Amino acid sequence: MENLTKLAFDSAPIGVVLTENRIIRTCNTMFCDMTGFRMEELVDQSCRILYSSEAEFDRVRDIGIQALSKGEPYSDLRLLLCSNGEVVWCRFRANALDRNDPLACTVLTFARIQEAVQFPTLTKRERDVVLGLRSGRTSKHIAVFWGYVRAAPVSTSQRNWGCPLGQLRTYARVCSKNFKRLQPMKLLPSLLV
Repeated sequence: MENLTKLAFDSAPIGVVLTENRIIRTCNTMFCDMTGFRMEELVDQSCRILYSSEAEFDRVRDIGIQALSKGEPYSDLRLLLCSNGEVVWCRFRANALDRNDPLACTVLTFARIQEAVQFPTLTKRERDVVLGLRSGRTSKHIAVFWGYVRAAPVSTSQRNWGCPLGQLRTYARVCSKNFKRLQPMKLLPSLLV
């Protein structure tokens, strides 16, 4: 039976990774094929190797913690950094083995989104906007959170966002334009679930 379990793990049609405190302990062949890394390059490495920046690595840490803490699996779409520097869209799923400490031991799966669908390459700012929208923030809150504009509330009835109103409207329009650009490909509806 143990041989069958290992065979199923290694032959799974999606990438499977077992982590302990965000350190990769093992992964299957499909995950290595998806990322271009050899097994030896991944085992005992931080999951940081799969993200394009330290800030992105830190930001995604807390996105699914709430669901995992309740004993529920977590799922989203995310960008996965490959060994050649290419970034690919994946359906990400996570299941914590200990709901009291979700990051202690977690099973992650990555399914690459079909090649036939052409997803736009997102800039860092666009990724920030998508992550902000995924967290339930408005365009204004995203702009303030990432420091694109300053927030300096004057009173509870009127807010001065620390920039000309026209600049804030332009930023909100850019966020909306990029948001609409992704919707026809049915990417963001999946992100907002």
